[in-house]
Amino acid sequence: MENLKIRSKVLKRIPGFPKYLAGDNGLIYTKKKNQFVPLTIFLYPYSKYFTVFLSDKNERTSMYVHILVAKAFLKSDLNGFDVLHLDNCLFNNSPSNLTLKKTSKSELSQDLKYSDSFIKSLELELFSKLKNNSSHPVWKNYLSVKSKSDNKLTYNFLNIHSKLY
Repeated sequence: MENLKIRSKVLKRIPGFPKYLAGDNGLIYTKKKNQFVPLTIFLYPYSKYFTVFLSDKNERTSMYVHILVAKAFLKSDLNGFDVLHLDNCLFNNSPSNLTLKKTSKSELSQDLKYSDSFIKSLELELFSKLKNNSSHPVWKNYLSVKSKSDNKLTYNFLNIHSKLY
């Protein structure tokens, strides 16, 4: 893998994303007009991780920054591994703060985690914690996320907010 040194930052190509590089400062870069430019990062209300958008031709994909940095600096194939933040600060995506943990077989499988029945149980749990108040701002926000019909986003929102209340 090719290493580039730009303004005292090491940049490494991200496997599977040839137009993009990960920096040792935890940012994702692309090359524009012979310069490396950091991508804009987003933090959605239903997620706890920084996200960037990567494009290839006419397709746009959102990816978590820590996953891309781990692919570039730690291991190109993360299948069977979770990426953890050593200092528990989810905003610190530098490679020195990331480590890999083998995914436990006892953890919920992706199929079960994102199933309609499991999400329904999390939904009931959150609604109960909000004292069955359908006008609560968190519940209204949840309904907005749920309307996107993306079980992964819905699960993440419910998982985070159930722990907060």
